[in-house]
Amino acid sequence: MDSSLIDHIRESNDIVDVIGSYFPLKKTGNNYKARCPFHDEKTASFVVSEKKQIYKCFGCGAAGNVISFVMEYEKVSFIEAVKN
Repeated sequence: MDSSLIDHIRESNDIVDVIGSYFPLKKTGNNYKARCPFHDEKTASFVVSEKKQIYKCFGCGAAGNVISFVMEYEKVSFIEAVKN
């Protein structure tokens, strides 16, 4: 797949909108927080940066962009995530 097409897909899908469609995010300062969907936790350590268009869990270390989130959350391949 062409890297410019991948960049276009990533830039066209706001990470806050995409992750927020799976579970609620709470605005905290410049970022959004939630309990991490990739491990069991009691306090929110999953942070989404709208400005940087990335996510990071400070509990389990999961991190990435909108495409890697869809891949990990839905357990699909890169191609399947890009098509979604």
